[in-house]
Amino acid sequence: MEQTSVNQEAQPKKPIPKKTLLIWEGYARPFKKKDKKYFTNLISTAVVIIIFLLLAGQFTIIIAFLSLLFASYALYSVPPQKTTYVITNKGIELEEEVIPWERIKDYFVSEKLGHKVINLNLYEGTLSRRYLLPDSKETLQKARKILNEYLAEYIEPKKQDFITKGIEKIGLKYKE
Repeated sequence: MEQTSVNQEAQPKKPIPKKTLLIWEGYARPFKKKDKKYFTNLISTAVVIIIFLLLAGQFTIIIAFLSLLFASYALYSVPPQKTTYVITNKGIELEEEVIPWERIKDYFVSEKLGHKVINLNLYEGTLSRRYLLPDSKETLQKARKILNEYLAEYIEPKKQDFITKGIEKIGLKYKE
């Protein structure tokens, strides 16, 4: 009896083959094209701020401010590239990056710019969150079902303080 148990322990475990559970193509980040009014307001506000900074002699801040304006213009006028999202039994693949299940702590679903986003919280790294953008409601449901088999779903607590609620109300007024 002892010999059979030793023989069983000595045999190496067979690796589990990689199996694709879900694959879809979607945008790399949430995107909503801004209209002409948004950019007009942005530029007019920027001109006023730059005039004040010129009078104060803050030329380095002006350069930093102009670079932020350019970044804002680039992010809101150029649509993001399409990327392929793959969920396997080994982990999640985002273009070049492979994230094994062991590196992912939990996940939650949020909404950004009118898109449902699956947020993956990772255990380590400076940027410890990755985003998956499902291309449809069906893909979101399938992805959640698969993710629930491997991860815990984190439900974001409601924001209770009056400052946060006030800021959100102001943001909703000026959203459109």
